[in-house]
Amino acid sequence: MNKNKIMSINNLAGKNSLMNKNSIISNNSLTGKNNMIVKNNMIAKNNRMAEILIFLVFFICGFAGVLAPQAAECGSRLISASEIASRNIEDIKAFFVKNKIPADLMNKTLSPVQNSSHAPVGGVVYYRIDYQTVDHRGLPVVSSGLLALPSNAAGELKLVSYQHGTIFDDRDAPSRLNSCSEAEAVASVFVCNGFAAAMADYVGLGERVGFHPYFHAENAAADCDNFLKAVREFLSTRALRPAGGRVYIAGFSQGGHAALALQRRLESSGASESGLLPAASAVIGGACDPELVLRSWLIKSNALSSVVMGRILESYRIIYSIDEDSRQTIFRPPYDKISNDIAVRGNTIEKTLKLPARLKELLTDDFITRINGREDIFVKRLNENQVYKNWRAIAPVNFYHGGSDSVIPFIFSKIACRRMKVNGAKAELISAGAAADHADSIIPSCLMARDWFASINLIDNKR
Repeated sequence: MNKNKIMSINNLAGKNSLMNKNSIISNNSLTGKNNMIVKNNMIAKNNRMAEILIFLVFFICGFAGVLAPQAAECGSRLISASEIASRNIEDIKAFFVKNKIPADLMNKTLSPVQNSSHAPVGGVVYYRIDYQTVDHRGLPVVSSGLLALPSNAAGELKLVSYQHGTIFDDRDAPSRLNSCSEAEAVASVFVCNGFAAAMADYVGLGERVGFHPYFHAENAAADCDNFLKAVREFLSTRALRPAGGRVYIAGFSQGGHAALALQRRLESSGASESGLLPAASAVIGGACDPELVLRSWLIKSNALSSVVMGRILESYRIIYSIDEDSRQTIFRPPYDKISNDIAVRGNTIEKTLKLPARLKELLTDDFITRINGREDIFVKRLNENQVYKNWRAIAPVNFYHGGSDSVIPFIFSKIACRRMKVNGAKAELISAGAAADHADSIIPSCLMARDWFASINLIDNKR
């Protein structure tokens, strides 16, 4: 990014971290120290074809093989589950201290919610879940995610589905817990107060890096729904179940977009795979309207504008089969090839640094003119993927947003909240702090959402 400085969006410590042209702070760094860049390991072509063939069998008739007993019945989503880590209370404290997360946030994380009836939690147990889902074409693929449970989990648990924010090394998704501090911080907030926390990696991220349908609302919702079905299947093997057949939904940034897409799907008759109904949703610094994001960033770019919007546009070009030649009319060279490489083969910190900081340096003048004139096919596709305008949410929605967010401005959540209210939803806008920037809002917002979720009385879901 030449001499431009960029701020890590997932610096949960709440301090602005900067990088120059020679270094970038990992999106999952809480400490402000540079993480080592590791070369992207792609899955071998033959292994990939084998996975597809195996899961075509799953879709048709099920598979009674050695992958997992849970995958024996048609319609199952769970492939395998394995414990990958456990943390006791002292470990959790050490995590917060190591990552310079303010002590007051650590204390709130470990303090019981007022009037909570759950037993004290002695720690958190983490599982990697491999599951069957679909890509943007509806074809079967394998993906992964993270499930965090209280060490003393028993019976009914309030289940939180958390959708993570954009990551800039596509391997560092929640199931790679040691590389995804966002996942561990958020899981600690919820699980230390008796919740279960489920986090999909998303298709194309994590161990199986490939094409990720970035900001594609329909695929994000379907993928997270399939993950919840797999989670529900795994819980049943441990004699555990989501309380009331409900799920609490939350998400940050890109994950805020995915959270509302997931809620819309789960509330749509006949659409849900998991059979869970939303109890409430918490949208944190949500980028819920890609078209609004693009127009805002064309006026005032930030350090993340090019990599985020470039990936959105190139992903949409692929998803909607827009002419290959159109890439040269969207991106200035050599950014057309770089943006395609990021979309198709996955992103790394090294690739991110090759893009310009300003969006107008990434996009051609012709494309910007077409966008401003609302004449381009991309305007239609961007608008199709907003997630708050054309439906009425049944479960209540809280929008949490930092007052000093320089990436997704506070007014974006104000607009979304107002529109959802007009549509008849119960929605509220809550400040995550006047001085809070984009990533600063994650932990304070999750703490507020946790307390709100804990206060909601569930009506049993008979589905």
